[in-house]
Amino acid sequence: MLCSLALLLSIAGTAAGEDRVAQLSKVAGNVTIRRAAGGIDTAKQQGPRVMNGSVFAGDEIGTDSGASATLLFTDGSTIDLKELTRLTVREVERAPGAATQQGKRLGRVLKLLAGDVLAHVVPNPEVATEFETPTGVAAVKGTTFELSVR
Repeated sequence: MLCSLALLLSIAGTAAGEDRVAQLSKVAGNVTIRRAAGGIDTAKQQGPRVMNGSVFAGDEIGTDSGASATLLFTDGSTIDLKELTRLTVREVERAPGAATQQGKRLGRVLKLLAGDVLAHVVPNPEVATEFETPTGVAAVKGTTFELSVR
């Protein structure tokens, strides 16, 4: 029974790890993550690492006055969040032919709720990146740009 419990916990840990969509690679000031699963974590820079910096599907990252954060994706794309910014991140599997950017199997959707970001999106043949704001949606193939929502 103890072996079964250990196996179950190991499988659950692997499943939870699959939901991570990005990692905060740098934070300054008060940066919080409102978890989609419930609760709020405060991300803290500790040397080269960020504690509580894993970002899971549906999480909302927020920066307070004077704070900033850098969100890093596995393909090397980064999103720099400036002060007073709120952003949610999710990834969606796309059916063949259903993507707005044809042939992309995964959709990365970043919803800027408020504030300013500087995005460095790396061209990726597997991932369609979209930015949503309260007034529009933009699909990005690979570029650097700033986006603001007031």
